[in-house]
Amino acid sequence: MGRHSKPSTSKKIARNTAIIAAGAGTTLALSSGIASAFPGQDAIIKCESGGNYQAKNKSSTASGAFQIINGTWKAYGGLQFAPTARQATPAQQQIVADRIYAASGTAPWNASKHCWGGKIGKAGETKPKANAPKAKSKAPKAAPKKQTPKAAKPAPKKAAAPKHAPAAGKHYVVKQGDYLVRIAAQQGVDSWHTLYDLNRQVIGGNPNLILPGQDLVLPQQ
Repeated sequence: MGRHSKPSTSKKIARNTAIIAAGAGTTLALSSGIASAFPGQDAIIKCESGGNYQAKNKSSTASGAFQIINGTWKAYGGLQFAPTARQATPAQQQIVADRIYAASGTAPWNASKHCWGGKIGKAGETKPKANAPKAKSKAPKAAPKKQTPKAAKPAPKKAAAPKHAPAAGKHYVVKQGDYLVRIAAQQGVDSWHTLYDLNRQVIGGNPNLILPGQDLVLPQQ
């Protein structure tokens, strides 16, 4: 990691051997582009590299989005993917970073904690913005005002429906893939314009947009 050192004791490396071995199975996920993300990593990546997966630290061997130094990259199985972090794909960098996090949490990135520390909660997740509760408190006040006028509108719409139902004796129910020209030809209507004019209330203002299930009245022959 950026300005971070690799595990210093043989015990720690031995302890992580199981993690590295388990990570080999994660290689299967690479073929489908799947990679996990540990809590709070977005803030860490932003502080370490600005989200640049090809970033290179000028003062150390740290590279990649997580700024992993070559020694740590090797210790956590990164060589199975590429010589250095920046030469690996984003998904491969994610796998190695997940192994590091599984072993030590966010501690390996403490060098940049002054940047991301205040943005990550105790559980490692990004803290909610301070103004979030204010937005919630405003919602209940607006709700009653919008419900009152909406409740009164459905009544006149339902009353208008019976006026169209008995318009003609023969009907056609629109099916998937139908359009007015085809229906007019199949039902012996002289023109789709005639069919549209008769059913303008059902179809609406766009004769090219008819929906399955619409009940169209056919002109009397």
